[in-house]
Amino acid sequence: MVEAAAPSLSKAEYNAYYNKIGKFLQDWIPIIGAEKPQADTNPFLLEAERGFNIVAHKHQTKCFNVALVALCKSGKSTFLNAMMGRDFLPSHNVPETACIVRVKHNPHCAQGRLFLNKGACVQGRDVCATLRKINSQARETNEAPPEMILEAPLVALSGKSFEGCQTSFDVSDTPGPNEAGTDAVRPQVEALMNHADVILYILDYSKLKTEEEAQILQKMRSMRPDLIKDITNRLFVVVNKMDLVKKRHGLDHHTTKKYVADMFAEVMPELGIVPERVLPVSAERALLSRQILNNTASQSVREDSCELMFGQDWDEQDIDDEKMAVGAERLLAKSCFTEMESEVLSFLFEHQATIFISSLIGDTLRHLYIFNNYLHTTKAAMLKRSNENWIKQLKRDLESIKTEFEYTLKSFSDTTLLMQKWVEDQFARFAFDMQNYVDTILASEADVMKVHTSVDEHKAALEAVNARVAEQLMQKFFEFRKDLELAAFHRQQDVFQKLAKKLHPFLEQVGTVVGKLLSIEGELIATEMQFPAITVESFRLNIDRSISALLVAKTSLYHLIKGWCTSGGLVLDSDTQYHTNISQLKQMWVDKIKDNTNYTIQTAKLLVGEKVKDSLKQAQQYLEHYISGYTQSVENAINEASKTEERRKARMAQLMDLIEKEKSAITMLREMEAESKMGFGHARPDSSAQ
Repeated sequence: MVEAAAPSLSKAEYNAYYNKIGKFLQDWIPIIGAEKPQADTNPFLLEAERGFNIVAHKHQTKCFNVALVALCKSGKSTFLNAMMGRDFLPSHNVPETACIVRVKHNPHCAQGRLFLNKGACVQGRDVCATLRKINSQARETNEAPPEMILEAPLVALSGKSFEGCQTSFDVSDTPGPNEAGTDAVRPQVEALMNHADVILYILDYSKLKTEEEAQILQKMRSMRPDLIKDITNRLFVVVNKMDLVKKRHGLDHHTTKKYVADMFAEVMPELGIVPERVLPVSAERALLSRQILNNTASQSVREDSCELMFGQDWDEQDIDDEKMAVGAERLLAKSCFTEMESEVLSFLFEHQATIFISSLIGDTLRHLYIFNNYLHTTKAAMLKRSNENWIKQLKRDLESIKTEFEYTLKSFSDTTLLMQKWVEDQFARFAFDMQNYVDTILASEADVMKVHTSVDEHKAALEAVNARVAEQLMQKFFEFRKDLELAAFHRQQDVFQKLAKKLHPFLEQVGTVVGKLLSIEGELIATEMQFPAITVESFRLNIDRSISALLVAKTSLYHLIKGWCTSGGLVLDSDTQYHTNISQLKQMWVDKIKDNTNYTIQTAKLLVGEKVKDSLKQAQQYLEHYISGYTQSVENAINEASKTEERRKARMAQLMDLIEKEKSAITMLREMEAESKMGFGHARPDSSAQ
């Protein structure tokens, strides 16, 4: 049962909230700035200042973000193209997306307009070509390009009046979290996810019933624990590629919705995802049909569409524009895309003010909690004043926590060795399989067995044979790499979750130690940790480079057999025959496979070791950063307390005033948060509505 949507914030309510938050930022950003001379390197102050500046930018632009979350090649770009009805974003059978593109609805920009760095922009057909070039360069150089904005109409919003709208939103196309070759842009993707206000989670129908999707759900949970708590009305679950129903695992629309809801119930039961909340679509069919209907279809698009609409035996002479339009409308209806848009875009459009205000309040509270801990620690340390005993005790306790955590991290050295051994075993198995595969290929190559009378003819035959062997090995390697990436992704997620789980108690322990020694246990507020995930994906590029020698290898091996020769002064007809030494040819391929595999194993093991090592170091640095926030606050406070009594009293009065203001601000923001959430009401069905 779906209950009616509660109304979004009225214009008056929106303005009241917006102005309150603006006034808060206007007051508090200078306050934090004024504290920096007291402790200019304090991690708490730096983090709070950075966070408030991000909120201020969002407040100024009046724009919230909808992040698409999906595995590589789940159809994110095709999905966004279908929403626009045009092929603006590159999409192909190989990974394309290597940069972040924010799509903004602009009903007056039908040709599309892509804004690049330093104010440059391209339009129309140049949009896709430019993005493809930027993606290619980003993958080759592993350098992160700046975010880009693409303005184009979103079909589902056409005809909607934007007059009087208080805010807007953009939809971000990003590389998938399991997509290799995009390490440089990963920090941008992580940052985008950490500040996303709405999540549009796209599953690939062809990847259902695999562990791959469950791992992505765990990834989403680990990145935004705060968002998960309040996301029920801001998470949209879409299953793409439903046109593959007949070719895959037998899940129709109804059973797919139930299967996905059950999967969410197992991994994130607090979301209350029920089958009615799962939206099955075919983005490809929606895009094809919309290109037909808006007269932007290329000849290849028309041909693909006709095959889907009229079957493989369609005849172009029998199909006029009217039949094409009718067929496109039917194809669009079958894609279920318009129903999904009605659910997603209509909700975003109608509730944009509520989503935006809730986002501002939540982000502001998170960063205010950090400043809260700084203020209370500073005040308590000044009251306690300089006393070598308690200061030494604090440092000993915190150092003990660091030492204990370092000891805990040593247990991950075995993890590194196990992952490296696993990589080695995978490649060794691949090499063995390929050696046997080469035997099979060569046995079927008639040209290898033939005898040739021309060296050029023989070389050409060998080159053709080797090209076919290389091509088939390349295909086998791509299949192997895909399986390896999936398995590596599962393993890296497992290590990351274990590492994050190990770190959380130590962070809590730091707050407990500081709170107990300074008698402020009830004043410190726990803050959520956002820790970067482990990735071993970058070894893919190195594998590509090292395997390239194998894939282009050629041989000029041939064996000469003398025919007739001179005898007794009489010159007889002579002929030189050429044939391939099969055993040497096989051995050449075996050696080449072995050499390249051994080199690639060393490269992959090194990269796996480095990545795990980097992640352990990041975890250690995060703990040290967290401890440093408290210790610097204490040391700076003691230094201030040691000054003249007049200055100490003035500083204490200032801190007391700030703490009172901060308490009032937290109370105000929490009340606003509770009130603004009422705007969602029971807008979408959940488990309680069943």
